[in-house]
Amino acid sequence: MIGKLGYVPPEARNPGGITDDSDPTQNRADDRVKYRARKRAKKASPLAKLGVAGIVVLLVAVLGGGIWWLTSGGDDAVEDQNAYSPLEKPCDLLNADVLGDVPGSGSFKVLRNEVDAKTHKTEQTCDGSLGDDGAGGNIQVYAEVFERDASAKNSFEHARKNAEDGASDTTAFTTVDDLDMSAFAVERTPGEGDQTVDYSLHLRDANTYFYTRVSLYDGTDPEQVAQHAKDIAKRYLESWHN
Repeated sequence: MIGKLGYVPPEARNPGGITDDSDPTQNRADDRVKYRARKRAKKASPLAKLGVAGIVVLLVAVLGGGIWWLTSGGDDAVEDQNAYSPLEKPCDLLNADVLGDVPGSGSFKVLRNEVDAKTHKTEQTCDGSLGDDGAGGNIQVYAEVFERDASAKNSFEHARKNAEDGASDTTAFTTVDDLDMSAFAVERTPGEGDQTVDYSLHLRDANTYFYTRVSLYDGTDPEQVAQHAKDIAKRYLESWHN
């Protein structure tokens, strides 16, 4: 008896499995059991799984958005300061006076003055004649204005490849190295007895792909026609540059 003093058999502690609400020890044990049961049920709940999946998707989206902002933010800042903005009337910047004493240079007549805004670029065309029909010549200025410099470069390179591949006995492709930008030219070789010299200068500057075509009918020296095209392009871009 002395050795068992203070010992209470399990049956006496909670006879018949009866719970005594006044026993704080029993209450804490019950609470732990209920908590574990609720925790297991919560983990197994489809709604809980969907919630976790939603949080993961949200974190991925936020992380991806942050990466995009960091990688493209600099480009957007540059694009906000594009060197060239679309014009409303492309012919307003064309100055035919740079042709000097070419017949009809002082009486440029506008034939086309158009702007075509597309999804990723704006196309601008100015086309006009010099002097009387068939007597002076023709000048055309065409530009593709993009939101990004890289797009203008791609368009220029595509035109360059087509021009180089399309060179023939009647058209000559040449690179142009005396301008401060990427440039090439296409010159039509006049036939026997033909006085027309046709020279197209293609170039790319910042966010625009640009070309000017000069056709003179009076047999002007081809090198002089090439210089006229360069003068027109440089004057035009200087006036247009933001």
